[in-house]
Amino acid sequence: LKQIRSNAFERNKYLVEVTTAADTIGDSAFWNMKRLKEVTILNGTTKIKACAFQDCSRLTKLTLPDSITSIGAWAFSDTNIRRVKISSRLKDLDDTAFFKCDNIVAFEGGSSKYRVKNGVLYNGNMTVLIKYPAKRKGKFFRAPKSVKIVRGEAFHRVKSLTRLEFSSRLKSLRYTAI
Repeated sequence: LKQIRSNAFERNKYLVEVTTAADTIGDSAFWNMKRLKEVTILNGTTKIKACAFQDCSRLTKLTLPDSITSIGAWAFSDTNIRRVKISSRLKDLDDTAFFKCDNIVAFEGGSSKYRVKNGVLYNGNMTVLIKYPAKRKGKFFRAPKSVKIVRGEAFHRVKSLTRLEFSSRLKSLRYTAI
């Protein structure tokens, strides 16, 4: 399958589980599917476009293959996924891909462009903190000294932290970073 077209299953009221190997998953392809609980994307899929699984509020289990190279804006926003495996081939990840994903416990995996350390997502050389999991345990977080930028929404909806510490190398806290 070459692609799942944009809006192909939008607002489907019946599917609970989806398994696919399409090269590209189009914009809003599975948007607002209120019964969808599990998504398995098989090897061969390279692109997940904007809003592909946005507003699938019951989606808790997500399996991503190592073939993923691009994840678009709001691709998984407003879902309840718990863990996210970052593909070793990932080259493009939109800042909002996991917006309002309040139940992420940890990111896993990583690539040369995106690195995961202790469940937190950074750029490849760890100068940019991209996303801190909303449900990560612990009241204190000390960012690595290499971090110079904290992206917008990086700590969005994190409720467990009572103390954050950044080094003197920090240059920018982007809009709504904390």
